Amino acid sequence: MKNYAITVFYSSSNVYMFVVYLFISLFCLSIFTSCCGTLLRIVIQERSLSLEQISGECIEIGAFFLNMLTYPWGFIGARPYQHPNPRLDHPPILLVHGYGLNRLSMFFVELYLKRKGYPHIWSINHPVLKDDLLLFAQELDQKIQRFCHITKQPSITIIAHSMGGIVSALALEKHQSPINNLITLGTPWRGTKMHILGLGKHVRQMAPEHCIIQGLKVPSIPHLAIWTKIDWILLPHENAIRDGLHNVALEHVGHFSLLFHYRALYLIHQYLQQDDTHTPDTLCHR
Repeated sequence: MKNYAITVFYSSSNVYMFVVYLFISLFCLSIFTSCCGTLLRIVIQERSLSLEQISGECIEIGAFFLNMLTYPWGFIGARPYQHPNPRLDHPPILLVHGYGLNRLSMFFVELYLKRKGYPHIWSINHPVLKDDLLLFAQELDQKIQRFCHITKQPSITIIAHSMGGIVSALALEKHQSPINNLITLGTPWRGTKMHILGLGKHVRQMAPEHCIIQGLKVPSIPHLAIWTKIDWILLPHENAIRDGLHNVALEHVGHFSLLFHYRALYLIHQYLQQDDTHTPDTLCHR
């Protein structure tokens, strides 16, 4: 019995130390990756950082670390959410994550929308075994059709982060998916030079010179594009801007911070609450 107790104690200690080391490793990796991205952005674009930008970069490190920490649980499938007492009459909302992440990266966006009373929300994953933006778009179209069938609605709204915006636009363009509104966060509409550091065909397809990016049409539906000037994933950050879209820039917010920041969440809610008769100019960011 004594030997068994000692074995259990050492096993528990090993598990504890493993968790601690994993936590520290992820945190260090988050700092290293974010710092490398920041240095690249400084070299390519800016040459200096203000105090506000440094503060934004620190928040970005925390956001990146949180995404990495929760990443393994994001592969557990989730069913579409239906609010028990919806306060808003709005089409279903589909949440589409970006490169290297999964549906759990959209958790705070989903939680915010639930608390605001939106009736139907579904956060999805891109197919793991596929490596092509066009295949991602095909899979997304199937999920959109399924979501419309489940909710008995003719169309949906999409909120997409980063690469998810490109995939959503391709689903609309190639498959005429029933999307009535598109909101994107940090989407590289004109590609990103950071594709050289990524893995997979779908990353190379986001190169500024790639035919998919070059041939991508401006979505023909109402569209809000939220972007940030300290986005180290999107280089240069001006590639998040595209004529024909309603582009809104947030100051001192990073690529991953867009998924958590109250200003981005407020903008999303404000945009969704606009009447069809309102123009995009009625939006303000604060």
